[in-house]
Amino acid sequence: MSYRSNVPNLGHLRVFERIAETGSISRAAEMVGRSQPAVTLALRKLEQFSGSELLDRRRSGSYLTDAGSIFLARAQRLFEQIDRALTQPLVGAPFAEPDRLQGIRSKIAASHIRAVIAVTEHETLETAAHSVGLSKPSLYRTTQELEKILGRSLFNRTIRGFAANRLGAELARRFSIALREIDYALEEIEASKGVIASRILIGAMPLCAVQLLTDTINVLLKEYPATHVGIQDGPYVPLLADLRHGRIDFLFGVLRRPDWAIDVVEMPLLYDPYAITVRNGHPLASKSRITLADLAQFDWIMPKQGTPRRLAFDRLFENVASPPSSNIETSSFEFQLSMQLSSDRITLMTKHEARHHLGAGLLTSLQYSGLHRRSNDGIVMRHDWQPTAVQKRFLEILREYASRVETPLVDHATSG
Repeated sequence: MSYRSNVPNLGHLRVFERIAETGSISRAAEMVGRSQPAVTLALRKLEQFSGSELLDRRRSGSYLTDAGSIFLARAQRLFEQIDRALTQPLVGAPFAEPDRLQGIRSKIAASHIRAVIAVTEHETLETAAHSVGLSKPSLYRTTQELEKILGRSLFNRTIRGFAANRLGAELARRFSIALREIDYALEEIEASKGVIASRILIGAMPLCAVQLLTDTINVLLKEYPATHVGIQDGPYVPLLADLRHGRIDFLFGVLRRPDWAIDVVEMPLLYDPYAITVRNGHPLASKSRITLADLAQFDWIMPKQGTPRRLAFDRLFENVASPPSSNIETSSFEFQLSMQLSSDRITLMTKHEARHHLGAGLLTSLQYSGLHRRSNDGIVMRHDWQPTAVQKRFLEILREYASRVETPLVDHATSG
């Protein structure tokens, strides 16, 4: 998912906050220093943007509708995200001290936010400008305006081109997360009208408990058939970056949050231990006592270096003089299974992954107790994420299915 191209006018959002606060368009106009017709026009444009009436206008005042309450809550979260990006950056010094925050925030427009995100997400200034419908000079001028407002350099200008520096990239990431609140607002407003057409964007780590995910999605789509579920699979590090940029809603798979990722939290769901599996009829399948020397005689199928499963393999044979070969690296469960069923190769699966194939007599689990303990499987979320009703329901169903797995959760301190 990319950022929205039709971000609402932030000045209009601030006006809407004041109307909701005072219950009066005229008093809101006085507070923001604008004419009453200008405030009325700003409100009308926000209502056009949201596709709903946000206020119920009466003689006694202006009151939030159901849609207005939803929109206000998400707009306030958007501004909270922007405020934290300015006062509590994870990279560099704060852009604003609390006493200067309001003055700086009031100068930041949607065009500035779109500009810094576009430059960060595109390789050239030309493609960045095209993505937001601006000319190259206009986009460049907008980035300069933002740097002037913040009093900080956000971009590098070199012979190779124009790109965000570390401060600019981090600010773009935080702004991207803030804009997700608008997506959620529009989905929740539609849901309040009975139109459940939410989106759930999931990052699926390699060799995660796919069946749990599949079962959960099937149940959710029966309840909310118009929901769109997007699955993005890939290595952990790129998926974590997508989560932290707001491009996906959460990750699913084995938990391994790095210490520096203080802006995400983990929700353990199940403990799914490793099993050493071979094809039915494998030379080791009939042995009652398996040794490391037995396991080292055969080629292994493993995922790439740096994955938890590869770490378990390396630790298993770290003190063996002649460890086994591992000529095949793959994160595809289907390919791994096909290679295993057609050869004497050995691999590590989780018990949840292997259960159907063990029950069907295709695979055999070798009895060996010296395996490295696996971390819990679960969900990784942004720490301040507020899911929509449909996203909450998805997590409820996922927890319910995970609770049916026989093996209990384990303490993270004993796992890896």
